[in-house]
Amino acid sequence: MNDKLRQFAGGYFHEDYDAEFSTVDEAIDRFREESSSDSIDVVVRELSSLLDSPLTEEDLDDLWINQLHANYDPREDGMTYREWFAHVRDLLTQAKAE
Repeated sequence: MNDKLRQFAGGYFHEDYDAEFSTVDEAIDRFREESSSDSIDVVVRELSSLLDSPLTEEDLDDLWINQLHANYDPREDGMTYREWFAHVRDLLTQAKAE
């Protein structure tokens, strides 16, 4: 797994992310604002790769929480991990196109 995705997950969805950001989308926007175009591209590619993979929801949960050290669980907002990764990818892709 790429370090950029780990930096995104652990750096923007750390244990106090909800005190720093009003919404998860705000955290994604901050990542986009603070990161280079190349870093964003790497994260988008990694997310696309995860979405194309045969990993189960349990595998994606383990990856996001335990391996990438994120403290946000998208299921609390009614999303699966696949929906969450697609949402993040779409926001990053849309922002880049603007």
